[in-house]
Amino acid sequence: MTGLLINIGIPILLLIIGLLAGRAIARRHDQLMNKRQPAVDHMRMTDVKTMPDAQVGPTDPMLITAEITLSVDYFNGFIATLVNLVGGEMRMFTHAMVRARREAMLRLLEDAQARGYNAIANVRIDFADIGGNSVRRKGTPKFSILAYGTAYHASAPAQQPLISA
Repeated sequence: MTGLLINIGIPILLLIIGLLAGRAIARRHDQLMNKRQPAVDHMRMTDVKTMPDAQVGPTDPMLITAEITLSVDYFNGFIATLVNLVGGEMRMFTHAMVRARREAMLRLLEDAQARGYNAIANVRIDFADIGGNSVRRKGTPKFSILAYGTAYHASAPAQQPLISA
């Protein structure tokens, strides 16, 4: 009986601890992004190649980049393995990707603002599997997000916040 408790109880306890810790970390990260958001709400961002309302500024337009590397925690990796067996949407990855994308956009806006720009055009986002999980199915998924665009000076501020919470 003791062996059964150790063999089953401890892994379940560790999965529960992983779930609670992962959610707490994600919640804290969301709160941090919510605090940083108002500082860049006035900035314009678009994915079109042209620069709307561009004006001559003290500096020329320039390429700016932001990179995020993210690994999914073991609990979500375990649940994803189970979902992969039966099929369905892997929501735990969707939430992680949305959070990582938002972080990349915030970093891009903050970098442009720190350099004196108030708008970004031609914004692009690239995703890359850096954990090798598209080829082999061992370990936790790891991916990198690269966001880049052309920072420039715009004559009018953004009409509404561009990144929703």
